[in-house]
Amino acid sequence: MGIKIKDIPVLYRPREKAIYHGINTLNDYELLAILIGSGIKDCSAIEIAINLLKTYFSLNNLATIDYQELIKFRGLSKATALRLVVAFDLAKRLLQKEKCFKYFSAEELAKHYQYLNNEQSEILLLLILNQNNEIIKEKVLARGTKDAVLINQQQIIKEIILAEAKRFIIIHNHLDKAYPSEDDIVVTSALKNIAKKFNMTMIDHLIISPHSYYSFKDNKMFEKV
Repeated sequence: MGIKIKDIPVLYRPREKAIYHGINTLNDYELLAILIGSGIKDCSAIEIAINLLKTYFSLNNLATIDYQELIKFRGLSKATALRLVVAFDLAKRLLQKEKCFKYFSAEELAKHYQYLNNEQSEILLLLILNQNNEIIKEKVLARGTKDAVLINQQQIIKEIILAEAKRFIIIHNHLDKAYPSEDDIVVTSALKNIAKKFNMTMIDHLIISPHSYYSFKDNKMFEKV
């Protein structure tokens, strides 16, 4: 059973909650619900907001989704999809002068992206960096099974070209041990070689698990693949 606006006490509905309790009391899906405005016949604005976050994993990733993809999402009209894109773009402009998270080491990255261990399946994350090793874009590219996730090399190259960048890192999680599988090694080798053809640098492939992490760079695997 979904969350219906009419079932929520008036003062705790997203708009009223923002007005009477302060906008800082709203969680991510409540803020999204206000931007969405209204739902459809069998799906409230709150349900649509929750579905968006479930589908795109986090606000950071949702902010990278373009208008053409958003208008295909169930419950979003063209006007609403545009409103979301505009809201996220305004946020990006406000943050443009903020210092980007800078890559220094695999250990630091593993700590920063430990949230991947909350997932019940493998997730592939692409980090795109500028020449100063600042992460200018991060995007979840795929959700897999408990044992594997598809690494689409063409999609990775396309994302880097669109970002007008040359440096990147891929991260994925293992639900048990962080050591790479044979498939991980083979696919990493292929991606590294394809990237070279586009004059791109694959800085690292990081595997994160609940108790450890594995860096292809630190383990000198790039010299072997």
